[in-house]
Amino acid sequence: MSALGEFLPWLGGECEARREGASCKPDEGGSPAAAGGVEWPGPALDAGEALKEGMDGGAEGAGAFAMDDSDGEDARAAAFLKVVWQQSAELAGLEGVEVELPGDGDDDGLVWNVAFFRHGAGVWAGMPGLPPVYALLLTMSAAAASDSLCVMEWNPRYLEWRGQPVLLVGSGEHYGVLLNRAFDFERYFTQLQQDGLNVSRVFMGASYVEPEGAFNIERNTLAPPRRDYLAPWAEVEGKWDLGNWNDAYYKRLHAVVAAADRCGVVLELNLFCPFYPDKDDKTKSKMWPLSPFHPNNHVGDYGKTPHDQVYSMEADKRLLAVQEKFVRKLVEELRDAGNVYYEVCNEPYFGGVTMEWQKWVVSLINDAQRTHETKKIISLNIANKSARIAERPEGVKLFNFHYTYPPVAVEENWDLGVAVGNNETGFRGNGDDLYRSEAWDWLLAGGAAFNHLDYSFTVGHEDGSFRYPETQPGGGSAALRAQLGFLKALLTRMEFAKMKPAQPMIKKASKGLSVRILAGENHAVMYLHHDKMKPGPWKDEVELHLPAKAAQVTWYDPVTMREVRQEREKSAVLKAPTYDKDVAAVIQWE
Repeated sequence: MSALGEFLPWLGGECEARREGASCKPDEGGSPAAAGGVEWPGPALDAGEALKEGMDGGAEGAGAFAMDDSDGEDARAAAFLKVVWQQSAELAGLEGVEVELPGDGDDDGLVWNVAFFRHGAGVWAGMPGLPPVYALLLTMSAAAASDSLCVMEWNPRYLEWRGQPVLLVGSGEHYGVLLNRAFDFERYFTQLQQDGLNVSRVFMGASYVEPEGAFNIERNTLAPPRRDYLAPWAEVEGKWDLGNWNDAYYKRLHAVVAAADRCGVVLELNLFCPFYPDKDDKTKSKMWPLSPFHPNNHVGDYGKTPHDQVYSMEADKRLLAVQEKFVRKLVEELRDAGNVYYEVCNEPYFGGVTMEWQKWVVSLINDAQRTHETKKIISLNIANKSARIAERPEGVKLFNFHYTYPPVAVEENWDLGVAVGNNETGFRGNGDDLYRSEAWDWLLAGGAAFNHLDYSFTVGHEDGSFRYPETQPGGGSAALRAQLGFLKALLTRMEFAKMKPAQPMIKKASKGLSVRILAGENHAVMYLHHDKMKPGPWKDEVELHLPAKAAQVTWYDPVTMREVRQEREKSAVLKAPTYDKDVAAVIQWE
């Protein structure tokens, strides 16, 4: 079946679907609608209004789609779509929507080029009554080079997605969205989108899963019951067959990636994770006995590699071959996904993971996507707290840290000109304040990504409503997610990619005050708080080196996300409004 025929089997003429015995009728209850004298044979949905509803910021996108037109059917389809989209856009009062008729291509093929408006957090998928035309545009745009997550060419310290600079900011579940088949990922991604967030970490489940009670996490999504643990491998009488794939796993993988894309969410796909040593006996691990890689858990002979050598080149060659096949399979399965990047290993500084092995995995990814039109970003998890990035293998464009506050890791590696992320928080209590300050400090220091570990997401609470006990090793709440969404939106509006950390602007500040500034050519964002978010009331002053005699200063409350004061300052000494925990300001000068 031709490409357009597959999506639009109800177009006029004897379509291939009819020849194959399938129905070519419109959807049940659909009625024709006029569009420039051409009958719309699908559901009665005004395309212009759909465009208008889907827009959020008016970001432009573009796509190209190759069509086999040996029977001439797709040329008629494209001509029809030109009329529909052009008039729909005009009726909706939109500008910049242009559709070109197809021209002759090689091998009797046609290429249809279209420039169209897109939703800022995704394209128009998931809208009620979505007709096949919109699904077609989604398919077309998914593989467009400009749509895929990549490093910005002119500022490689930041990332770009769907043709726009993007800060990856998240507050997500404990990485079990794929391997825990009981977790409702559709509901989860919808919640992240509603919170204004756009990234989530995903453990792949190839080798690592956690036992119940690990790290004192209640309702841990990364510790599913055995019946709900979904691995890439086929199962044979209760064991995994490392030589055969589990089709259900890859079906869920594609569904998870597609659902995230519809909700404007980028996925960090974490390929492997070390088997953490037991705190009382370092020679053992509570995770290792659950792994498909454990000799007792799979059929066939793949050797008896110890848990602390599984991710080293000292592992049994047969087990390394299994790892290689999985990496290559995964990369090929997701060759057309634009909303993913690969992290080689979570916290490789535990459990015997070697840099030699990580570089080997990087080389596998590079080779597997060598012929792909767009190459996925690869990331390495460097350290807890901070460290100097010592090695940058080819293809690695993002370097992630955990539990890093203050944001020293960004500052220590700024001169390298690379994107640096903070993709796990925790172990600072359950409250929102410290994690909110981590996010503000990190992003104003020039970080490219920030992901909070949010324990309010569990099976049955995929909307982030779980009330976890105080014993939980971290936090997460609806309020914090909204606050992080506000931070992301504010920095995006201020064109963060054209800004850089500007601590030298600070001439003098109140005693004990932490001040962070991210500045552009004629504006800056400033964030204030005291050590460990000590409560006030605080009445602080900051004296700045301003490049102009007057500045417009707008103060915001990061908790309520509201503007609290706006003033025109002729003095370089800025007096913050009285605040309790933290306060932020947007400064603009002439």
